Amino acid sequence: MTQGPNDDLFFKLLGYLNFSHGSPDAQFRSRLNQYFRQRGSEADADGRSVLGALAEDLLSQLGVLERSSPAFGNAHQARAVIDLTLNRLLPAYQNHHADLLFHLKSGELAQPYFLAVLFEAVLRHTKLFESPEKLISTALDELNDYLGYRPIAVLENGTEFQPYRHEKFRPIPVYFQGSGIAVGPYEKIISNTLEFFQQAPQDIIQQAHFDLKELHELAVDCRAYDHAHPVYRRTNYLFGEWDPGQIGGDHYYHRFIVRQIVLDSLLDWLKSQEGIVSQEEAYFDASAALCGTILMASAISGSGPGTHYSTISLTNLLPLVARQRDEFYNRLLDSTTGARRERLAKHLESTRQPFGHVRQHLNRVLSSYGAQQLLSRSLAVMYAQAGYVEASRQQAATIPALSIRFETEIRCRLRNSHFCLDHGDPDQLAALMSEVDDLLQRGIECGAFVDPWCILGFQGHFPLFSSRDDSIPDPRVEILYDLMEQTFQLLHRVISVCTLLEKTQIAGQATLLLEKLTTQ
Repeated sequence: MTQGPNDDLFFKLLGYLNFSHGSPDAQFRSRLNQYFRQRGSEADADGRSVLGALAEDLLSQLGVLERSSPAFGNAHQARAVIDLTLNRLLPAYQNHHADLLFHLKSGELAQPYFLAVLFEAVLRHTKLFESPEKLISTALDELNDYLGYRPIAVLENGTEFQPYRHEKFRPIPVYFQGSGIAVGPYEKIISNTLEFFQQAPQDIIQQAHFDLKELHELAVDCRAYDHAHPVYRRTNYLFGEWDPGQIGGDHYYHRFIVRQIVLDSLLDWLKSQEGIVSQEEAYFDASAALCGTILMASAISGSGPGTHYSTISLTNLLPLVARQRDEFYNRLLDSTTGARRERLAKHLESTRQPFGHVRQHLNRVLSSYGAQQLLSRSLAVMYAQAGYVEASRQQAATIPALSIRFETEIRCRLRNSHFCLDHGDPDQLAALMSEVDDLLQRGIECGAFVDPWCILGFQGHFPLFSSRDDSIPDPRVEILYDLMEQTFQLLHRVISVCTLLEKTQIAGQATLLLEKLTTQ
């Protein structure tokens, strides 16, 4: 790439990569974001991905600087960091979360701030350049710092069971304090929403425990929405939360998480308004709805671990949160004037709630998604049990929920195993049984299934809040019970049939797997 008007941008980007030790730097993040703004469309037009263009441009400009700038006489670190980050760490992250983030399309992680934190993770371990495998493993453990609300089971003997390694991941940052808002599809709606927070009445902001000064990062939870997961019975959890794992020395949370399905639903609504209202008006309404949902979510999670007393229950908290939400929308509506006020007044009259035309759309999308997931799961299970494997997988793929995918794959293999036994062809059983075992283990470790220790620790319930009154039966328990029962029945049948057919190796494998599943 020849030198051009962006030489200074590359000089500073590469200077950070060559001389930094990975301390988060607002200017580096901002400059990487600037690169995406300047090069995104051009890279697409050239037939290259933004990620491929970034690697090519950085290495090309690094070569120029090595020849022209004494400061880059030794650019070994920058060259190693570019390779380790883009060619090693990013693919390793995708492979590590091949189950949890299976639904993400190629390139969806190529976001400016996400890549920035990857670069920083590699730079923090420059001493491990000679041991790249160890560096990647260490960086992955640091990156995967978010889980969300997940009760931890503690047994009577005091044993505490921590979340599995594949449950945690790194949400995609869309805003950093000091760096601004990331380039991407959510840029404008996030920008407008943050403006709402700057202008919102301070009493409402304080009651909702959302202090913009404490917001160091806003990130997107890109996991597939699973309507059947009991965590979404937690009031307003679907709308986001303050990350309980990001607590500063001031005892405040500093990273707020929004759910991707909420942002995507609002973007869909914005598209539906094209030709109906101006883009400015549509974004005003959508951003107001997003601001209101974030305030509700913040009010539930609180600004820090000491926000809510242990005696507070969701039953007591919900009416307060609802009043705060209504007060926010009503005041925002009262602050409008002219044609905007007339338009919003008409919507209020038809929907019976301020900004109801957006809020009700969001609720309809989420309800429809949940109903479709229940239908897809029922059909997928029915097809799997009937032996129609491809039809089962097609139904499971209709809604990209993690639990459906794993349950369907296991049931298909169980059915195929019985088919092999029915037709006297047990030779495929070894591979099928191994795959069932692998899917069960992976499903538990990435959160597709309930953690068996939580069944013991919570007696089959799922605590929604600190109060015991807010526990609900965990529907995932019955699914895991049924899968295990079907697996045990299959293994007993394999042992019996293969023993009669003198297939001792397969019978022995089934025996070992049965012992493993019943004793681990």
